[in-house]
Amino acid sequence: MAQLTSLQYLNLNSNQIREIPEAIARLTSLQSLNLNSNQIREIPEAIARLTSLWVLF
Repeated sequence: MAQLTSLQYLNLNSNQIREIPEAIARLTSLQSLNLNSNQIREIPEAIARLTSLWVLF
């Protein structure tokens, strides 16, 4: 996933995800990230490096 640097929209809704990998910071073009209905308890600091990210839910 970290090699998809041009990826703009990522929908991981309802996948029983428990944690977000630090490698998410490599998705430098990501504008929208849907993590709704998962089991995530904390958001890693790496999310702050996604400067193109406008929508997070």
